[in-house]
Amino acid sequence: MANTTIKVQDSTGVALSEATVSYLVNAVKIEGTTDTNGELVIAGLEAGTYTFTATLSGYTSASVEVAVTEDTNATGEITLTETEEESTVSTITDAAKTAAIAAAEAALTSELTSAVSTATSSATTGLTASVAKLIQKGTDEITRLSKEIGTTHDFYVKYLRNPAEIVLLTGLIAGAGAGVTAAIKELTSKLE
Repeated sequence: MANTTIKVQDSTGVALSEATVSYLVNAVKIEGTTDTNGELVIAGLEAGTYTFTATLSGYTSASVEVAVTEDTNATGEITLTETEEESTVSTITDAAKTAAIAAAEAALTSELTSAVSTATSSATTGLTASVAKLIQKGTDEITRLSKEIGTTHDFYVKYLRNPAEIVLLTGLIAGAGAGVTAAIKELTSKLE
């Protein structure tokens, strides 16, 4: 009797091992698993037309019909395409990356809030209302930018634009606070 070989591959032609191949013989479902070459070899099938269906986690199932004769080897190829769903490893890796980014953002936000708070409190001592309002506007903008980092999926906004603007605003606020505080101290010492 002849052999029937079913080859299972992905859309780029790479052999898929561990794919489950099923087919019916006399209304009984039979299953086998592809080897490391992506092949399942079936010996002794009776002559006839068989539908072979391949399934593999992460791929859309597909089928092929193969005409089997008693004395001739038959071959069928099944190409599986990847599904939109991510693999468990990808999901875990992405979750770890997301958690790490969230932790870094939280730490950055905490540090910036602390720096801004310190700069604002030291800078507002003895300042005019207009300078205090300007510092508060900067603080409010930093808060808005930080919140946007936490909610956006735009790579440019999340990792480039907003962090750069936050660092710039923090430096300007701290510099303004330090500069005004130093100027007030110097003026106070000269006037005493």
